[in-house]
Amino acid sequence: NIGMIDVTYKGDTPTFNALLVPASEFKEVSENPAVKEIVDETAARFEEEMSQIVLENNPVELEGDGAYGRTRETNLGNLIADSLYDYGQTGFKDGQTDLAVINGGGIRTSIEKGKVTKGDVLAVLPFGNTIAQIDVTGAQIKDMFEYSLRSEVQKDESGKPIIDETTKMPVLGRNGGFLQVSESVKVSFDPREQGAGNKPEDNQKGKRIWSIKIKNRQTGKFEEIKDDQVYKLATNDFLAAGGDGYTMLGGKREEGPSMDVIFTEFLQ
Repeated sequence: NIGMIDVTYKGDTPTFNALLVPASEFKEVSENPAVKEIVDETAARFEEEMSQIVLENNPVELEGDGAYGRTRETNLGNLIADSLYDYGQTGFKDGQTDLAVINGGGIRTSIEKGKVTKGDVLAVLPFGNTIAQIDVTGAQIKDMFEYSLRSEVQKDESGKPIIDETTKMPVLGRNGGFLQVSESVKVSFDPREQGAGNKPEDNQKGKRIWSIKIKNRQTGKFEEIKDDQVYKLATNDFLAAGGDGYTMLGGKREEGPSMDVIFTEFLQ
């Protein structure tokens, strides 16, 4: 279809009428050569920019398919979260990052083996999100992960839970807010327990999490989080502002560069 918008002004006040017209109705319309020249030139510049090599030889397939990234931990999700954590060790003025997360729905595709281009990175992270760091308490972190793990377990046609081949545990249903995490945090949970519910205000009903441990940067050891302790969380600006239902987050935040830039530099 072709989108068309008619705008009529009465003084300074516009009235809009928008409609979709089948492209077949425009078969007899010839291209405007001046516009075509602009489009072709822009497309050529874009293609040149996107073909720039970020990584000469990626040795493994990095899994970003929604069927995985929205239901379980993946290597690509871990890698992106690790890049945010790595940036947060030196990139923010207000302290070092303790843990980093990204919503699975923010990862849009996989990265194949072999050469990785700038276009590949932007296909994975197409939204132009920036990194952001916020202060969160241990209690907020618990609420955040319970909400991340809220989905009901997937079942087969007979009604039996579908089991993950790696973890040997039931697979959660697809959820764009499922959090991929950095190597500095370990979350132990049981998907067989009751989830937190589908609404942010249901967070307290969650009973799936057994343990959340964060790595102490000084000792390198993982320690159980404390409800009243304040931690530095790095994520994208969308989640930091409470997006995807993460209303337990928000508040004052420090922002940094675009995530695709951070991820590119981390890969290199």
